Amino acid sequence: GYISIAFLYMASRTNALANGYIWNDKLSKISFWSLTIGVLLFTLPTIMIGLEQTRAASEMGYYFTRTREAIEAMDGWMWFRILPDSMMIGGAVGIFVDLFMKTFMGKKEKLIA
Repeated sequence: GYISIAFLYMASRTNALANGYIWNDKLSKISFWSLTIGVLLFTLPTIMIGLEQTRAASEMGYYFTRTREAIEAMDGWMWFRILPDSMMIGGAVGIFVDLFMKTFMGKKEKLIA
């Protein structure tokens, strides 16, 4: 995950330094924090759904937790997952666009003599 992203940025930064490209961190910072906050927010509905399924399994049995009635009771938490999922997708797309622009469409720095 994050180690792979760091390696890609390291390789892209090395390419930018070797070729004299301009380097801007704005999009990479926004994308990184969007991805990180999305991952952290993803844990909230996952924990709540897991606790609800554990409670239902202890009261009604394991088979009940896999039925439509048990899953429909957690429908609100399922819909809440749209927010962190969207943040993670947006962050990943931002990182891809940022790396693509820096690697393949880098602008040369103007040297002032």
